[in-house]
Amino acid sequence: MRIGFIFLAIAALALESDRFLFHPLEDELERGRFSEAQKTGERDKDPVVAPLAAMFQGDYARAKQLIRKSKPPLDPLKSLGWERLTHYVDLMFYLEKRFAEEEVHGAMRWRAPARDQVLKGGARRAFEGCRKEVAAWLGVEPAQSTLIEIYRTKNDFASASTLGDELLKKSGVIGIAKFYRVMMITPEALPFGYSWQDTLCHEYIHHALKVRTGLALPLWFQEGMARAHEALWRGQGLELSPGDREALLFAAKEGRLVEFVRMEPSLVYLKDEEEISLAFTQVALAVDQLKPKLKALVDSVAGGKTFAQSFKAVYGRPLEDFEKELHASWREQAQEKNLTKRSGALRTVLMMGEAESAEKLFLGPQIKHLLTLGDRLRVRGNGAAALRLYQQAREQEPANPYVLSRIARAESALGKREEALITAKELARSNPSWPPVYEILGEIYESRGLYKDAVGSYRRYFDFNPYHKELYKKVAFLHIDLGEPRLALPLFEAALILDPKDAEAVEAQKAIKEKK
Repeated sequence: MRIGFIFLAIAALALESDRFLFHPLEDELERGRFSEAQKTGERDKDPVVAPLAAMFQGDYARAKQLIRKSKPPLDPLKSLGWERLTHYVDLMFYLEKRFAEEEVHGAMRWRAPARDQVLKGGARRAFEGCRKEVAAWLGVEPAQSTLIEIYRTKNDFASASTLGDELLKKSGVIGIAKFYRVMMITPEALPFGYSWQDTLCHEYIHHALKVRTGLALPLWFQEGMARAHEALWRGQGLELSPGDREALLFAAKEGRLVEFVRMEPSLVYLKDEEEISLAFTQVALAVDQLKPKLKALVDSVAGGKTFAQSFKAVYGRPLEDFEKELHASWREQAQEKNLTKRSGALRTVLMMGEAESAEKLFLGPQIKHLLTLGDRLRVRGNGAAALRLYQQAREQEPANPYVLSRIARAESALGKREEALITAKELARSNPSWPPVYEILGEIYESRGLYKDAVGSYRRYFDFNPYHKELYKKVAFLHIDLGEPRLALPLFEAALILDPKDAEAVEAQKAIKEKK
């Protein structure tokens, strides 16, 4: 199979600076104007357009067939697009075999491998909620259904997205709206998962903006729109973690803020993951300030004006002036807070490696030393001494999740349940995007007999990592104990998606159905 060659070819294409990967009609196709693009292709006798339109519609077999039946164009530029498209269609025809049969749910087309069907229910809720809110907010409702594709491996996602391995590793990208579809990597590919429903909404917003304006909006603005509104589907506004806000203020203090011009052509080309994360925070806050007139801005760009012209017309000042004022306000906030040392709260970052690697990345030598010594004492049964070392680490970084999680578990093991609960709540407040906190909080609630609270925390954990079979069963049995067998049923069903032969889940599911 030519997968290795295809991957290298497509990955290289992603790094080229030209606006279109295959053909100038990509702008039309991103808007969902398939028939218009095909008519243009027929009029111009352009053999690239028909298979390109089929690919944009997710019909890779037809795209491959059309390529085989056609002759490569003689024009050098069109020939390059043809060659690229041929490689990409071959790749997608191969990768498509990894998906279970496509399902259609309203305006959502769903393609995912068998194990990732556990995402389907939550994905539908996020998609439908986001689509409804975006239609009400921006007046954008794509006429064509939206294809969602879930990829099992980083390599497959890197290839399908055309980002390539190196850029994926550097940027931490886990979703992309491209070629009139949303592509996401399975949460199971990351050590702690990620907020996959918010990510789906985030990418749908990108998709909707492309449908409305094509490729006319700067990508940094698209990212700001998507990041600021990704929780829209669940009725929430911009959610920034304390770690993200702290990182922004330190950057303002140290003169490291990223200018909009440096964010072009894409945030993923910035220096490193830390700068990319900072830029996401900046654009989210920028868009949040522009909120009252965002629809007018998008409509103006959709009407044919440039982004700079539209911004000045809508907001009455140049974009550069707004950016200067924004940066000045962040520097002022940093000065007022008199920042001296970091709290240890995690900024939003998506780790592609193992959990142990993620921990090492965020721990300085002193903290790491104290935690290592504490862990050794805990393993030897000296929990009290371990707790004292963890507390010493907390004095240095009071919001570090790796420190707080150890303290909470040590306190719980020593019978200090009230203290453990207080610590776990502080952990959740300071690191709301760190998935393990919700499992820890659930365990502490459960140990105190607070089953409803435990269920709530465990369910929040599934919003990041929905692949924990044993936890599905645990929460299902808690629902049964609470007299809520109806709520237990979908949890057993999720467990059986992950392991169809789990006898305990099969029997429990059967018993509930028989009692109906």
